[in-house]
Amino acid sequence: MEPVQRNQFEEPGWPGSHCHRSAALAKAEDPDRTTTAAECKDGIENLPKLVPVVNLLALNAYPGWYFGKAEDMGEVIDQWNAAFGPKGIMISEYGAGAPIRQHQQDFTGRAVGRTPRDWHPEEYQALVHAKAYAAIQARPAVFGSFVGNMFDFAAANRNEGDTPGINGKGLVTRDHKVGNDALFFYQANWAAEPMVYITSRRDVNRTEPVTPVKVYSNCDKVELNVNGKDYGSARDSAPHVLVWNGVSLQDGESRIEVEGTSHGHAVQDRCQWIYHPKPAN
Repeated sequence: MEPVQRNQFEEPGWPGSHCHRSAALAKAEDPDRTTTAAECKDGIENLPKLVPVVNLLALNAYPGWYFGKAEDMGEVIDQWNAAFGPKGIMISEYGAGAPIRQHQQDFTGRAVGRTPRDWHPEEYQALVHAKAYAAIQARPAVFGSFVGNMFDFAAANRNEGDTPGINGKGLVTRDHKVGNDALFFYQANWAAEPMVYITSRRDVNRTEPVTPVKVYSNCDKVELNVNGKDYGSARDSAPHVLVWNGVSLQDGESRIEVEGTSHGHAVQDRCQWIYHPKPAN
């Protein structure tokens, strides 16, 4: 095997020139192994230079987190595929941060007026994943995708969310003990065994008397019961996401219970919320 020269694959002025050298070295070591390289959304202009260098192209894209809205993943994929479609698309990272101690009762977006660096509610992470995953699944050009990240992990240079030194994009806490709501979104989409899961379960202390209830499930039918009141079944509003709007909470404790049925097999989940009326002005 002839050694690969250090400057053989240099492209002066392009920071990604090391990809040329790495790809050449990989092929020299193992000509049959597939190679890939990833760019971030703000480096997408460099992708044309990678097309002849590696076998597969990848993109780290965080719509709704580092740029744009959660709904923008489809547009990002379409833009990329229009330029580099013959090689297909791999989304090598996507997602959002969420410490399990930050919550908001509205899960349709991130609360206005909060500082994005410090406010990473679990409900918003789940929304970002559901929107991005739906866009990925709807586009055959995407041959692979990878959630960023499975677990929260140490990152000394970060000071965000509610804990300095942590990258909080994991679906599971750093100690590997608690799964975020988003983890159960993927369980609903990927698991074969029937499951049902009430989201926002850790947002125990509520300040609004009327709330939506969102559930992840792969069951054929899911019914909601709150404090003995039957709210019936809900329509699937996204991949295995069910929402009941206008659910009333009583003063004090409210029992939230759901039952899913799949091919005659029933599964249940329950949690408790506590509604504290706002003090009068």
